[in-house]
Amino acid sequence: MQFGLKWDEQILQLEVLENHQLKGYSPQAHSHLHGGRAGVVWDDATLSGVDIQANQPVMTLHFALQAGADRGTMIELIQPMLVGLEGNTQVSMGVASYYHPEGGTLLRSQDLIQSLHRSEGGLRLEFETRNGMSYVVESTHDLSPGDWQAVKTLEGSGRHEVVEVTTTEQAQTYLRVREVRGILK
Repeated sequence: MQFGLKWDEQILQLEVLENHQLKGYSPQAHSHLHGGRAGVVWDDATLSGVDIQANQPVMTLHFALQAGADRGTMIELIQPMLVGLEGNTQVSMGVASYYHPEGGTLLRSQDLIQSLHRSEGGLRLEFETRNGMSYVVESTHDLSPGDWQAVKTLEGSGRHEVVEVTTTEQAQTYLRVREVRGILK
């Protein structure tokens, strides 16, 4: 079995990898932690096989919130692989979970906006950015004419960014984030 994890180390710190079902697993020997990434590689050295208990965790990961964390992070499972008794390889697609220190509404992870948080008099949008890209947060009160007004423009940092957008109780507002190639001045 092998898998990798990645997350923003400025938001979370992985403290413990707790084994529940893997004979002979040792975090020191079977895992590598570095800069918001972890790699785990384990094999059954006894070659006797492992009977994994269904619906029971194989491993538990314990994260701690970094001081001053004000945004969230994806925790992505990457390159998972499991080899069975006959040597056949089973690979599953990577999956991700999203963590935010204040909770909030998790949105579909394939879109730019990751979460929304209500604040007094506004909304906090959180979205992932890439270096070398610019992002425009836009709003409109009516979708039919498609008249979007820029609220804020920012350069991508490679991290999740948080933008506060002022709202009023009287008006319904639609928001979107657009990615723009290059740096806007």
